[in-house]
Amino acid sequence: MRVTKPEFVTVWQTSNTLTEVIEKTGLATVTVKKYAYRMRRQGVPLKALEGESKRTTDFAALAKLARELAENE
Repeated sequence: MRVTKPEFVTVWQTSNTLTEVIEKTGLATVTVKKYAYRMRRQGVPLKALEGESKRTTDFAALAKLARELAENE
């Protein structure tokens, strides 16, 4: 199924869960997640949905760890 970007944003913003977006669009889970990721990277403020991964990466902590490990060598 082909879903335009405006259709995807409309479905996303009017849904409550990731599963609901998948059901409404007929797209695969991985495709829905990729679309949302790419749109957010382009500045589209898609809301957080239930069922979405809540993982966040603390890059500052990773940078600190890398510096500390480099000093110990």
